[in-house]
Parts: sequence; structure tokens; C-alpha cells
Amino acid sequence: MRDMLFGLFIEDLASRRFTPGNRNIVDDYLKRRGWRESVAGRRYLQQLRDSVLSLYEVVDVAPGKHCDLSDPGTRRRNHPCVRAYRDPATGQVGSHRGKGVKG
Repeated sequence: MRDMLFGLFIEDLASRRFTPGNRNIVDDYLKRRGWRESVAGRRYLQQLRDSVLSLYEVVDVAPGKHCDLSDPGTRRRNHPCVRAYRDPATGQVGSHRGKGVKG
């Protein structure tokens, strides 16, 4: 649990902007040491920088198939749930926002 919270803290910190100049720690890192990162590593950090922290509630589960997730902050505004699938071959998780899913 402690490791998960630490990871959450780091990811949230990486997406925050600070004054002056609306700076970000990812921008500073890439400017100073970005040359050490692979292209994929730089892209990951840039996407992490632009991400928004959100908490999802599990609404429904179909074991072995999918689960439906809802963002409690947007549910009241008629936003659809997110249906997350796990590919059994690769273990990768993908989602299809609003594909016939009702929350």
C-alpha cells in the first residue's frame, strides 16, 4: 500500500505546474537530462506531465471479460462509464469510453 501511494504521489507531482513561469519538474528534467532517455521514455514523461489524476469506481465486473469504471466527479454530468478490457495474451489493459456502457 505504501509503495502504491508513493507512486501516486510521484505521478501527481509530475503533472503539477508551479509558478513562476508555469514550470513543471518533467520539463526541467527533460531540459537537463532528457538526452539520457530513449525516445519512448521521453514520450512517456511528456504524457505523464500532461495527465490528470482521477479516481475511478468499479461499477460492474464481468470476470475474465471486462469491468466498467466510473469517475465519481463526472458521473453526475451524464458522462459514460469506461469499459476496461484485459487482453489475456499480453496482459495489457485497454478501454472503450462509452461503448454501450451505462453507469
